[in-house]
Amino acid sequence: MSLFEKMDASFFTILVSKNKDRYVDLLLEIHDCIYRNQTMSMERSLLVDLLEEYVKDREISLDFKEEEEYAQIETELRQEKDTYGKDIQFLLRLFEKHGWINVDLHMDTMKKMVSLPYHSRVFITFVNDIIKEREQIGYMIRIHASLKDMEDPMKIEDSYQHIRNAYADFKELILTLEQTNARIRDYYAIQVKKVSTKIYHDFFDVYYGDIVEGYVFPTLVEDSLKRFKNPVANILETLLHDETLKEKIIDSATSHYRVNGRDHAKKSIESMLYAMYNDLNIVENLTAQLVNSDASYRRLAKQKIMYLCNSDQGLKGKLVELIHHMKEEPQKTTEILSQTMNIQKTQYIPKNEVYSFAKRKRKQSEDIMRFTFDEETPDQSQLEEKIGLDRYERFTKEKVAAYYKEKLKDQSAGKLKDIGVKDMDDYIRSILIYVYGRDRKMDIEATLLPNETQGIEEGNFHYPNLLIRKKGDS
Repeated sequence: MSLFEKMDASFFTILVSKNKDRYVDLLLEIHDCIYRNQTMSMERSLLVDLLEEYVKDREISLDFKEEEEYAQIETELRQEKDTYGKDIQFLLRLFEKHGWINVDLHMDTMKKMVSLPYHSRVFITFVNDIIKEREQIGYMIRIHASLKDMEDPMKIEDSYQHIRNAYADFKELILTLEQTNARIRDYYAIQVKKVSTKIYHDFFDVYYGDIVEGYVFPTLVEDSLKRFKNPVANILETLLHDETLKEKIIDSATSHYRVNGRDHAKKSIESMLYAMYNDLNIVENLTAQLVNSDASYRRLAKQKIMYLCNSDQGLKGKLVELIHHMKEEPQKTTEILSQTMNIQKTQYIPKNEVYSFAKRKRKQSEDIMRFTFDEETPDQSQLEEKIGLDRYERFTKEKVAAYYKEKLKDQSAGKLKDIGVKDMDDYIRSILIYVYGRDRKMDIEATLLPNETQGIEEGNFHYPNLLIRKKGDS
């Protein structure tokens, strides 16, 4: 029998809607509402109230106009004069048409009841497996407990079920480990994609030291494997070789669990016991592979993130490119900086003009830097020297190092907050000393103080408190 002989083919068409994320989210909420109600179904009117509150609290906007069934459902709701909670009524009707929910009349109260069909419950389990982490913790503990119970004379009658429970837990643990291993690669790929969009902002805030460590896969390895492997193996060996105990388990299977025939019960029991004994090694191998895979992809993700931070195509290259442009195209570069960093706007005067600075204020009290002519400024080169447009020469490794050596004077180290960041030049120097300091040839370096990661506000600048230290000094 094919899949669509058992379920409505339109079940999946709703997932191509622009609202697909909201629909899945609301289906999960319907499931939670029914679960919290501790029933298999819920009155539609009560569910409408709960969903209305859920949508309002999360400020979810619903637009159904592009749905194929929009006109039909609108007409149906208008004929039924069901205007209360119109968006939610439309949503439930849409879900009903696509087979996501069932709406039936209660035979006693004649009220409309909402329930979830089997394929919706399977779909919800699938969604939760994708978006949530499945823990491996506890399987080995339950397996050990199930097998240990057979040593209790009072529980020997249920020994066959205990073996079945342990066998099922082994299979579930192996499946979970395989699924976890399969998602590690995608997890780190997503984290690298996310972090690449925020590196530039975070670099200017607290740099990227904590970015690299902030995206580690939550590997929940079966930590109880080492503690319970040998006890479980010993119990399984005893069950395989103790014929008297095995006969009692066969009695349990035939007497209490309706297994047809002692030979069939013995074959089934021995098959599960041998499979579990073999599964112990499979679980151990899968756990080792999981740890190795996580370490490999984590290392690769860190390398990619560090490359984004340090390569010529990344942030370091952007800073060098910015410094070059400030020399070659100062007006254009200034405009770009003004737009992206919200700094004071400046106006560039053509060559051979002379001018000086004057501040004017708008009504909004916004300081705008403008230029006025001043005959005391003889030429353009002096102006550029005065306002620091020749930034490439001003921010070489040697000059940045010399600047901080002068600030440190006779001290071997000092904090950036004590040195101060007074203007944009100081701000750029603070960034470059952190980057340049990693060069082995540099005789000065900067490190991020571990207990002061929140950063410091000084004027218009926010920066991390770096420890700037002369190399070689203890």
